[in-house]
Amino acid sequence: MKSRINGLLAWLMLLLTTGGIIWILIAPTLAEIAQQEQDYVRKLALLARLEALPKEEQAIRQTLDSLSNDAASRLLYAGDHNSVQSQLQLDIRQLAARSNINVNSVRSLPAFRQSGMVQGASVQLNLDLTQEGLIQFLKEIEQAEPILRVKRLTVRVRQESTESSAAQLSVALEMTGFRQEITTGAEIR
Repeated sequence: MKSRINGLLAWLMLLLTTGGIIWILIAPTLAEIAQQEQDYVRKLALLARLEALPKEEQAIRQTLDSLSNDAASRLLYAGDHNSVQSQLQLDIRQLAARSNINVNSVRSLPAFRQSGMVQGASVQLNLDLTQEGLIQFLKEIEQAEPILRVKRLTVRVRQESTESSAAQLSVALEMTGFRQEITTGAEIR
């Protein structure tokens, strides 16, 4: 019986040793196969994304074109120089009214030619206000749509501040609004 158990134990030891050796030999190969399978799955996903790119690119181009056109219509004035100057004066008066500022005068400035697709129309205005009023008005200009640009700003103290009142300022501003140059064939307006 002892010899049978010893024989059985010997076979069991041989079997375990053989299994261990085989596992040691094929384990790296199994790990490599698993890694190759993961790489294959990643490459398939990448291939699917690459095949979808032309469709996505077209959709992105259409979105960018519409955003560009929307931005131009929102940020630039439309029309000829005279209508843009009229609209610019109206917009400036509305901005001043929102800031509770009285505009003393607004004067259209002569047209100037710029190179490129965007042209400017400028006006000069004179205001009497406080420093806080000026800051509020400049914030309104900064946030305005269509875009406005202050080209020149001159500030003079009209009345100095006292303990009970803020200083009164006399302000002269030169502002520009922009319009997109309209082209029809070879004609430029």
